[in-house]
Formats: sequence, C-alpha cells, structure tokens
Amino acid sequence: MPQTASVPEKTAPRSAATFLKDAARFERDGAPDGAALVYRQLLAAYPKNKRAAAALAAIIGKRPALPRGRTPEDQDALVAVGAANQIGDDRKVIRCAAPLVDRYPHSALLRTIFGVALGKVGARDDAVRHLQIAEALRPDFADAAYNLGVVFQDMDRRAEAVAAYGRALKADPGKADAWNNIGAIMNLAEDIPAAHEAFDRAVTAKPDLVEAWNNRGHMRQLLGDIEGAIGDYQEALRLDPGHVKVYFNIAHALKLIGEEAAAKTCLWEVLKLDPGDATAARELARVMERRGKPGMIVSDNGTELTSNAILTFAAERDVEWHYIAPGKPMQNGFVESF
Repeated sequence: MPQTASVPEKTAPRSAATFLKDAARFERDGAPDGAALVYRQLLAAYPKNKRAAAALAAIIGKRPALPRGRTPEDQDALVAVGAANQIGDDRKVIRCAAPLVDRYPHSALLRTIFGVALGKVGARDDAVRHLQIAEALRPDFADAAYNLGVVFQDMDRRAEAVAAYGRALKADPGKADAWNNIGAIMNLAEDIPAAHEAFDRAVTAKPDLVEAWNNRGHMRQLLGDIEGAIGDYQEALRLDPGHVKVYFNIAHALKLIGEEAAAKTCLWEVLKLDPGDATAARELARVMERRGKPGMIVSDNGTELTSNAILTFAAERDVEWHYIAPGKPMQNGFVESF
C-alpha cells in the first residue's frame, strides 16, 4: 500500500498583492533568488504586471558573476559533498556544503543537494528555501522542482507538492517518480481514477519502477480489475522478487477471487523473506485456539505488533487489525493502563 497524502480543495488564485508581499519578504531576508522565483510566478499569473517585471530585471542585473575558478580547498569540499551524498550521510553533506553555498550562491545543483539533505534531517523550512532558489536559478532543472515537491509532501503541503511535481514534469516529462508521487497524493484524496492515471504514466515513463507497478496494481484492485491488479503485482515481483509489500498485496487480491491456497503461499513467502519476531503471533494463535477469533484487534505501534509475522498472522486468519495513533495511548486506554 503506497504512502499517500490528500489534495485539498481548490482555492481562489493568489492576488498580485500577495505575490508582491511574499517577494518583499524574501528580499528583506536577503534571499533575492527566492524573490525572483515569486516574481516569475506572479508574471506567469499576471503577465502585464510592470512592477514585477521591473523588480525581476533589477534582481537579475545585480547578480555578481560567478568566480572563474575554484580554490583547492573548495575543490576538496566539493569532493567531500559528493562522497557524502553518495553514501547518504546527510549531516556531512550539510556541514561541507554550507560554506560552499555562501561562496557559490548561484549553483542550482549545489543548492539542490544542500536542500535535499536539509529536508532529510528535518530542517524542512530551510530545505524549501534553498530548493526554491535552486528552481529560480534553473527553471529547467527538474531535480530542484521534484525534490521541492518531496519536501512539501513531507510537510503535508499537498497542493504545493503537486504543483512542484508538475513543474518537474514540465522540465522532464520522463520523471517517473514525480508521476508516482502524484498518484500517491491522489490515492489518499480518494480520486482513484486520477491516481491510476498517474501510476500508469509512471510505469510508461519508467517500466522498471517497481513501486509504480505495485501502486497501479492497488488502484486496479480498488477499481475492481482484480486480474489486472494481479498482473501488475506479478510484474513488480518479476522486477524485484524480494518485495514484501507486493506479496501482501497479491495475497489480498488472490483471496478476493477465492484463490486461498495461492494467497497463503504468498503470505508464507513474506515470512521467508522477512521473518521478523514471530513471538507475538505464536502467543495470539494460542489465545485464539482457546477463546476463538476476535472481530478486531486494537494495538499500539510497537515493533512486535507491526512485524511481518503479525501482518501475515492477521491476513491468514482474516482478522481486522487497527493501530492507534502514535503517542495516543488513550485511544486504547483500558489495555494501555496495564
């Protein structure tokens, strides 16, 4: 099941005054490239706005030329940024890139790498600022817009995420991950046909994107096309035979068409791939032998109750399992009081 987010209802277009106010805030904060992005957005909505055109021209005219060469120290720092980025050491990326961003403020690639790392460590407001500037510097740079969309989606700013993914796709129509993420957003919005279309575009753009096949299969399942869903799940497993989520999804689809034995085989495959801690599942099985099958099980999100062993146990026995919200023990107050 893909992680999804909801799209809010459409709102009225922003006024020119609102754009100008946002641009002024960027200029006060010493971020002229952020202001330039806002002025470009304003001109896209209001092409005849002379004030925005003049302000944008002034910002572009004041930009200093980039240095022709790098110092040996800067070159070493750039190598360190690249190496840290390759291994996913986001804090080292931030530490090494921060002084470079100050010295090379017009490098869209450097700002994008910096912004992505900031987003991953939770500094999302700063990530948005740097990614917006990167996009303003290079509107044709799909990675800047795409990663801005990822951060917006993490912040639950869904409409802005969809808009950013749209700009990424305008710059690079083959950006399959952007279609996949748009589909995830539409899924939670319960716009299943739109989600299906987005996932369909994702697998067309990148036929080896396993998550897109899995997600499109889930949409087909929701639309009642069980055979089509199973076909998509099988393609996902062909691409990644060890994908646990796909096995869960295909097991559920097989149960819907009465293929109980095949569904059970898929669930056992999950346990072979990722056994997890089966202690809780064994104890629950013993209790159910004595007391019978419950209508629903409610629990917290402890790892012993979210393992693949527990998920397989619940799916095999067709037991509905409800997890309370993290940090909300009173949602299951009687049990949590012990």
